[in-house]
Amino acid sequence: SERVEMVELAESTTAMRAQMLKQAQDAGAASGAAVSGPTCYDVIAVDVAWTTEFARWNYILPLDEDAVDHDAFLSKPLESARYDGKLWAVPLRSDVGLLYYRKDLLGGLPAPRTWEELRQHARTIAPRHAGLQGYITQLGRYEGFTVNTLESIWDTGGDVLGSDGSPRGDTGTGFGRLLQGVREGWISPRSVDLDEEGTRSAFQDGTALFMRNWTYAYELLSAGDSPVAGKFDVARLPTPSALGGWNLAL
Repeated sequence: SERVEMVELAESTTAMRAQMLKQAQDAGAASGAAVSGPTCYDVIAVDVAWTTEFARWNYILPLDEDAVDHDAFLSKPLESARYDGKLWAVPLRSDVGLLYYRKDLLGGLPAPRTWEELRQHARTIAPRHAGLQGYITQLGRYEGFTVNTLESIWDTGGDVLGSDGSPRGDTGTGFGRLLQGVREGWISPRSVDLDEEGTRSAFQDGTALFMRNWTYAYELLSAGDSPVAGKFDVARLPTPSALGGWNLAL
Protein backbone atom coordinates (compact mmCIF):
# COMPACT_ATOMS: atom_id res chain seq x y z
CA SER A 1 0.00 0.00 0.00
CA GLU A 2 1.02 3.61 -0.58
CA ARG A 3 0.98 6.24 2.14
CA VAL A 4 -0.79 9.40 0.98
CA GLU A 5 -0.32 12.73 2.71
CA MET A 6 -2.86 15.48 2.10
CA VAL A 7 -1.35 18.98 2.03
CA GLU A 8 -3.79 21.84 2.63
CA LEU A 9 -2.92 25.04 0.79
CA ALA A 10 -4.27 28.56 1.15
CA GLU A 11 -8.06 28.95 1.39
CA SER A 12 -8.20 31.71 -1.22
CA THR A 13 -7.86 30.34 -4.75
CA THR A 14 -5.77 33.36 -5.72
CA ALA A 15 -3.39 32.74 -2.83
CA MET A 16 -3.35 29.01 -3.60
CA ARG A 17 -2.31 29.66 -7.20
CA ALA A 18 0.44 32.02 -6.06
CA GLN A 19 1.66 29.44 -3.54
CA MET A 20 1.86 26.64 -6.11
CA LEU A 21 3.52 28.86 -8.71
CA LYS A 22 6.16 29.99 -6.23
CA GLN A 23 7.02 26.43 -5.26
CA ALA A 24 7.22 25.39 -8.91
CA GLN A 25 9.43 28.36 -9.76
CA ASP A 26 11.63 27.73 -6.71
CA ALA A 27 12.03 24.11 -7.78
CA GLY A 28 13.03 25.25 -11.27
CA ALA A 29 15.56 27.73 -9.92
CA ALA A 30 17.10 25.07 -7.66
CA SER A 31 17.56 22.74 -10.62
CA GLY A 32 19.04 25.49 -12.78
CA ALA A 33 16.27 25.09 -15.36
CA ALA A 34 14.47 27.96 -17.05
CA VAL A 35 11.19 26.38 -16.00
CA SER A 36 10.61 23.68 -13.47
CA GLY A 37 9.56 20.10 -13.73
CA PRO A 38 7.27 18.57 -11.08
CA THR A 39 6.99 20.41 -7.80
CA CYS A 40 7.27 18.82 -4.36
CA TYR A 41 3.70 17.53 -4.76
CA ASP A 42 2.89 14.32 -6.61
CA VAL A 43 -0.74 15.18 -7.44
CA ILE A 44 -2.22 18.67 -7.37
CA ALA A 45 -5.72 20.07 -7.79
CA VAL A 46 -5.60 22.81 -10.42
CA ASP A 47 -8.38 25.26 -11.20
CA VAL A 48 -9.60 24.77 -14.77
CA ALA A 49 -8.48 28.34 -15.52
CA TRP A 50 -4.88 27.56 -14.50
CA THR A 51 -4.36 24.21 -16.21
CA THR A 52 -3.02 25.50 -19.53
CA GLU A 53 -0.78 28.00 -17.72
CA PHE A 54 0.77 25.25 -15.61
CA ALA A 55 1.15 23.05 -18.70
CA ARG A 56 2.80 25.81 -20.72
CA TRP A 57 5.57 26.23 -18.14
CA ASN A 58 5.93 22.48 -17.52
CA TYR A 59 4.85 22.76 -13.90
CA ILE A 60 2.75 19.65 -14.54
CA LEU A 61 3.33 16.54 -16.66
CA PRO A 62 1.44 15.37 -19.78
CA LEU A 63 -0.69 12.27 -19.31
CA ASP A 64 -0.97 9.08 -21.33
CA GLU A 65 -4.15 9.52 -23.42
CA ASP A 66 -4.71 5.76 -23.59
CA ALA A 67 -4.82 5.52 -19.79
CA VAL A 68 -7.75 7.95 -19.54
CA ASP A 69 -11.38 6.89 -20.08
CA HIS A 70 -12.57 9.87 -22.11
CA ASP A 71 -16.21 8.74 -21.98
CA ALA A 72 -16.19 9.13 -18.19
CA PHE A 73 -15.98 12.93 -18.45
CA LEU A 74 -17.99 15.77 -19.92
CA SER A 75 -16.34 17.10 -23.07
CA LYS A 76 -15.86 20.71 -21.93
CA PRO A 77 -14.12 19.91 -18.61
CA LEU A 78 -11.84 17.48 -20.43
CA GLU A 79 -11.12 20.17 -23.02
CA SER A 80 -9.96 22.48 -20.23
CA ALA A 81 -7.18 19.98 -19.47
CA ARG A 82 -5.69 20.10 -22.99
CA TYR A 83 -2.83 22.26 -24.17
CA ASP A 84 -0.61 22.10 -27.24
CA GLY A 85 -2.21 18.86 -28.44
CA LYS A 86 -1.64 17.00 -25.16
CA LEU A 87 -3.75 16.05 -22.15
CA TRP A 88 -2.27 17.44 -18.95
CA ALA A 89 -4.91 16.62 -16.33
CA VAL A 90 -8.25 14.91 -15.70
CA PRO A 91 -11.37 16.62 -14.33
CA LEU A 92 -11.88 16.25 -10.59
CA ARG A 93 -15.20 18.09 -10.35
CA SER A 94 -17.15 20.61 -12.37
CA ASP A 95 -19.02 23.62 -11.07
CA VAL A 96 -21.73 25.91 -12.37
CA GLY A 97 -22.96 29.34 -11.37
CA LEU A 98 -26.37 29.61 -9.69
CA LEU A 99 -28.76 32.42 -8.87
CA TYR A 100 -29.42 32.49 -5.13
CA TYR A 101 -32.54 34.40 -4.12
CA ARG A 102 -34.58 35.22 -1.03
CA LYS A 103 -37.75 33.28 -1.69
CA ASP A 104 -39.32 34.71 1.48
CA LEU A 105 -39.13 38.23 0.03
CA LEU A 106 -40.34 37.61 -3.53
CA GLY A 107 -43.99 37.43 -2.53
CA GLY A 108 -44.65 34.24 -4.45
CA LEU A 109 -42.97 35.43 -7.64
CA PRO A 110 -40.77 32.91 -9.45
CA ALA A 111 -37.05 33.46 -9.74
CA PRO A 112 -36.14 35.80 -12.63
CA ARG A 113 -35.40 33.95 -15.86
CA THR A 114 -33.94 36.84 -17.86
CA TRP A 115 -31.57 39.72 -17.17
CA GLU A 116 -34.39 42.22 -17.51
CA GLU A 117 -36.54 40.31 -14.98
CA LEU A 118 -33.58 40.26 -12.59
CA ARG A 119 -33.16 44.01 -13.05
CA GLN A 120 -36.84 44.74 -12.49
CA HIS A 121 -37.13 42.55 -9.37
CA ALA A 122 -33.94 43.99 -7.91
CA ARG A 123 -35.08 47.57 -8.56
CA THR A 124 -38.65 47.20 -7.32
CA ILE A 125 -38.59 44.58 -4.55
CA ALA A 126 -35.33 45.28 -2.73
CA PRO A 127 -36.17 48.94 -1.89
CA ARG A 128 -39.23 47.75 0.05
CA HIS A 129 -36.93 46.27 2.69
CA ALA A 130 -34.58 48.49 4.68
CA GLY A 131 -30.91 47.72 4.12
CA LEU A 132 -31.59 45.21 1.34
CA GLN A 133 -29.61 45.48 -1.88
CA GLY A 134 -30.85 44.09 -5.16
CA TYR A 135 -28.13 41.93 -6.70
CA ILE A 136 -24.65 41.15 -5.47
CA THR A 137 -21.98 39.40 -7.47
CA GLN A 138 -18.23 39.13 -8.02
CA LEU A 139 -16.84 42.19 -9.77
CA GLY A 140 -13.53 42.49 -7.95
CA ARG A 141 -10.27 42.63 -9.90
CA TYR A 142 -9.72 38.91 -10.33
CA GLU A 143 -11.08 36.02 -12.40
CA GLY A 144 -14.56 36.36 -10.88
CA PHE A 145 -14.96 39.63 -12.75
CA THR A 146 -13.95 37.85 -15.97
CA VAL A 147 -16.55 35.13 -15.35
CA ASN A 148 -19.36 37.62 -14.72
CA THR A 149 -18.40 39.67 -17.77
CA LEU A 150 -18.25 36.64 -20.07
CA GLU A 151 -21.65 35.40 -18.88
CA SER A 152 -23.18 38.79 -19.63
CA ILE A 153 -21.48 38.97 -23.03
CA TRP A 154 -22.69 35.47 -23.98
CA ASP A 155 -26.23 36.37 -22.90
CA THR A 156 -26.28 39.25 -25.39
CA GLY A 157 -25.06 37.05 -28.23
CA GLY A 158 -21.46 38.21 -28.18
CA ASP A 159 -18.17 36.47 -27.54
CA VAL A 160 -14.51 37.33 -27.13
CA LEU A 161 -13.08 34.33 -29.00
CA GLY A 162 -14.04 32.58 -32.21
CA SER A 163 -14.34 28.81 -32.60
CA ASP A 164 -10.69 28.70 -33.69
CA GLY A 165 -9.55 30.58 -30.59
CA SER A 166 -8.84 33.86 -32.39
CA PRO A 167 -10.00 37.14 -30.78
CA ARG A 168 -13.42 38.38 -31.86
CA GLY A 169 -13.92 41.31 -29.55
CA ASP A 170 -17.68 40.96 -30.06
CA THR A 171 -18.70 42.04 -26.57
CA GLY A 172 -22.04 43.51 -27.62
CA THR A 173 -23.79 45.21 -24.73
CA GLY A 174 -22.72 42.57 -22.22
CA PHE A 175 -20.03 44.55 -20.46
CA GLY A 176 -21.95 47.81 -20.62
CA ARG A 177 -25.01 46.50 -18.84
CA LEU A 178 -22.93 45.42 -15.82
CA LEU A 179 -21.61 48.96 -15.57
CA GLN A 180 -25.12 50.30 -16.05
CA GLY A 181 -26.45 48.06 -13.27
CA VAL A 182 -23.85 49.34 -10.81
CA ARG A 183 -24.58 52.94 -11.78
CA GLU A 184 -28.32 52.37 -11.37
CA GLY A 185 -27.68 50.82 -7.97
CA TRP A 186 -29.58 47.57 -8.40
CA ILE A 187 -26.24 45.77 -8.74
CA SER A 188 -24.70 46.46 -5.37
CA PRO A 189 -21.71 48.83 -5.67
CA ARG A 190 -20.04 46.60 -3.06
CA SER A 191 -19.69 43.99 -5.80
CA VAL A 192 -16.70 45.80 -7.32
CA ASP A 193 -14.63 44.87 -4.25
CA LEU A 194 -15.96 41.36 -3.63
CA ASP A 195 -15.06 37.77 -4.48
CA GLU A 196 -17.17 34.63 -3.94
CA GLU A 197 -16.77 34.59 -0.17
CA GLY A 198 -17.46 38.29 0.12
CA THR A 199 -20.73 37.97 -1.77
CA ARG A 200 -21.66 34.81 0.12
CA SER A 201 -21.16 36.58 3.45
CA ALA A 202 -23.23 39.56 2.32
CA PHE A 203 -26.09 37.36 1.17
CA GLN A 204 -25.90 35.24 4.30
CA ASP A 205 -26.07 38.36 6.45
CA GLY A 206 -29.40 39.17 4.80
CA THR A 207 -28.26 42.24 2.88
CA ALA A 208 -29.05 41.11 -0.71
CA LEU A 209 -32.12 39.87 -2.55
CA PHE A 210 -30.18 38.05 -5.30
CA MET A 211 -26.66 36.67 -5.58
CA ARG A 212 -24.63 34.92 -8.25
CA ASN A 213 -22.35 32.27 -6.78
CA TRP A 214 -21.07 28.72 -7.22
CA THR A 215 -22.66 25.60 -5.76
CA TYR A 216 -20.41 25.50 -2.68
CA ALA A 217 -22.34 28.38 -1.09
CA TYR A 218 -25.55 26.35 -0.75
CA GLU A 219 -24.35 24.21 2.15
CA LEU A 220 -22.96 27.19 4.05
CA LEU A 221 -26.13 29.22 3.58
CA SER A 222 -28.24 26.27 4.76
CA ALA A 223 -26.28 25.69 7.97
CA GLY A 224 -28.17 25.85 11.24
CA ASP A 225 -26.53 29.11 12.32
CA SER A 226 -27.12 30.85 8.97
CA PRO A 227 -29.54 33.81 9.19
CA VAL A 228 -30.99 32.89 5.78
CA ALA A 229 -31.38 29.14 6.32
CA GLY A 230 -34.80 28.11 4.95
CA LYS A 231 -35.35 31.58 3.48
CA PHE A 232 -33.52 31.22 0.18
CA ASP A 233 -33.57 29.03 -2.90
CA VAL A 234 -31.54 28.62 -6.07
CA ALA A 235 -32.33 28.75 -9.77
CA ARG A 236 -30.50 28.77 -13.07
CA LEU A 237 -28.73 32.01 -13.82
CA PRO A 238 -30.68 34.35 -16.12
CA THR A 239 -27.56 34.22 -18.31
CA PRO A 240 -25.45 31.31 -19.57
CA SER A 241 -23.07 30.07 -16.88
CA ALA A 242 -19.33 29.69 -17.15
CA LEU A 243 -18.22 26.18 -16.25
CA GLY A 244 -15.77 26.15 -13.37
CA GLY A 245 -14.16 23.36 -11.45
CA TRP A 246 -10.90 21.62 -10.72
CA ASN A 247 -8.58 19.24 -12.53
CA LEU A 248 -6.12 16.72 -11.10
CA ALA A 249 -2.59 16.87 -12.48
CA LEU A 250 0.78 15.25 -11.84
